[in-house]
Amino acid sequence: MRILHVATRHRRGGAERNLLHTALWESRHGHEVHLAIGRDSLPAEIPPGITVHVIPSLVRTISPLDDVRSYLALRRLVRDSRFDVVHTHQSKAGVVGRLAARGIARTVVHTIHMASFGPAFGAAGSAVFVLAERLCARWTDVIVSVGDELREMYLAAGVGRPNQYTIIRSPIEIATFTALRALSADQRVSARVSLGLDASRRLAVVIASLEPRKRVDVVLRELAPLLRSGEADLAIAGDGPERERLTSLASGLGVADRVRVLGHVTDIPGLLSAADVLVHAATVEGVPQVTIQALAAGIPVVATDMIGLHEVPGATITIVPSSGTGLAEAVAVALRRPPAPVPLDALDAWTSTAVDSAIEALHVLLRGRSATGRLG
Repeated sequence: MRILHVATRHRRGGAERNLLHTALWESRHGHEVHLAIGRDSLPAEIPPGITVHVIPSLVRTISPLDDVRSYLALRRLVRDSRFDVVHTHQSKAGVVGRLAARGIARTVVHTIHMASFGPAFGAAGSAVFVLAERLCARWTDVIVSVGDELREMYLAAGVGRPNQYTIIRSPIEIATFTALRALSADQRVSARVSLGLDASRRLAVVIASLEPRKRVDVVLRELAPLLRSGEADLAIAGDGPERERLTSLASGLGVADRVRVLGHVTDIPGLLSAADVLVHAATVEGVPQVTIQALAAGIPVVATDMIGLHEVPGATITIVPSSGTGLAEAVAVALRRPPAPVPLDALDAWTSTAVDSAIEALHVLLRGRSATGRLG
């Protein structure tokens, strides 16, 4: 089949890793795979074998003129290239891309990587996206969700029908992370030294894109008393538009000597091998991949309340209010009395084998649609 994936932007986040895993699976199985992305993307992050189309007008912010241009450009692309499947991702591309594919593509699929409405968004913006999601669900053949909580949230909002949904987890190299459970104390000290960190102090880590949604500033403010006390240091792995502001904030809070901003880190297992606790405070997620990685590694997780933290059976994630109140106390407890690691079989759904099986099941449906004009 000829398959077009559409994403608002392609950078280095969890949604992008999820999309690429699916697209590369499709390419390996003989499909012709294309990807349309907006201008705020990193095309160099897209591997060979996927044909890339950059749509300059496709941007994250709502812009009527740009949105109309994106719709027209995508509709021409879908019509002229005669794609069998259009598979949209992310909020803006999910709406514009499905509108563009309506009545042209034989099959339309949409993946929900995180909610496009809810408490993390303003009331007006949420209302607009709920209506848009309900409308687009009418001509979406399959809605893929990365988590059960996310699916239930969308169904409760009246988006689609239960039989439209399927769950496909984001693939995690589970075995790579679970191997970290066997590291000795000396090996963990060596990992801190290799990162230029103080090996004598406990280490909390944040792994996130440095953008407002990830709320690393909340982590800094809430943990500042703990950092000043000398009980722990904080390492921030990630890059983005908030980096300079976060560095200034650390100085203003008097914790600059206790905070290391590492920039974009490709070796996440190496970072977690140095960590004592993972802290996560985003406003909205689907299922935060970094929490699954930390759970696999046996690292305690402390997070503010959000969608996607209850997906792993038996996981002892410490959840504090979304405001961040109590974050420092929860981190201190996790450092002093870390909970037992989650059983390994609770993470089976995130292995590449399980994810690939779920993608194969989706494609059985899509092949049936391509052959008969209907799913099933």
